[in-house]
Amino acid sequence: MIRKIFNLLLPLLVLCAGCTKENMDDCDSGLQLHFSHSLNPYNEDRFHSDVNKLSIFVFDSNDVFYDLFVIDDPAMLGHDNSINLPLPEGTWDIVTWGGDMITYGYGTVTVTDAGHTYNHDLVKGETSLEDFRLWINNFTDREDGGILLTEDLSRLYYGRLSGVEIVQGSTTYGEVAMVLNTNTLRINIKGLSNLNMRGASDFNVAADSSDVTGPTTRSAKTPGIFATSRTEA
Repeated sequence: MIRKIFNLLLPLLVLCAGCTKENMDDCDSGLQLHFSHSLNPYNEDRFHSDVNKLSIFVFDSNDVFYDLFVIDDPAMLGHDNSINLPLPEGTWDIVTWGGDMITYGYGTVTVTDAGHTYNHDLVKGETSLEDFRLWINNFTDREDGGILLTEDLSRLYYGRLSGVEIVQGSTTYGEVAMVLNTNTLRINIKGLSNLNMRGASDFNVAADSSDVTGPTTRSAKTPGIFATSRTEA
């Protein structure tokens, strides 16, 4: 009986000996993220009810893509809307998009004289945060250079943590506050009955160019979405 007990305890002793205060190299390290969504008209955390999916993009200290973690089931999160990412020691940037992503795409964009080519693949160890883009999938091009959405956009949420330090043998805790990144604008124009209108959709909406990072999309560093003529790759 004593021999059996000793045989059971021996593997536990070996495991415990691998992670000690004097030897932290064999200890687990990682990042525990807690998600919330409190910036809303209700002034309460509505993450669990509003943000049902997450796409967590991890970039290293050189702003190079490291990995993607997809949470497509709320059950994958803990009771406090948290998840552990098994990241090694280092400094990390965490870019998170939340919500149903069916009306959006992500990757990189190549700009040429012929237009924009949308590349859906993020290459680990190569794709930079500067080149990372999110775009609208469902639209058609207009002859005047504008776009026409073919269906309503799904709700999109955004959150980011920058310069997260992880030390070997310890767990770092981070709070990601998700913000709704899509809004609906309804414009009612009155008093146009006497004008010669070319068409119901012949209006232009302009934005300050200083607020736009490119003609097609907004980068992950300054969230938002723009789109124009494109070529799929």
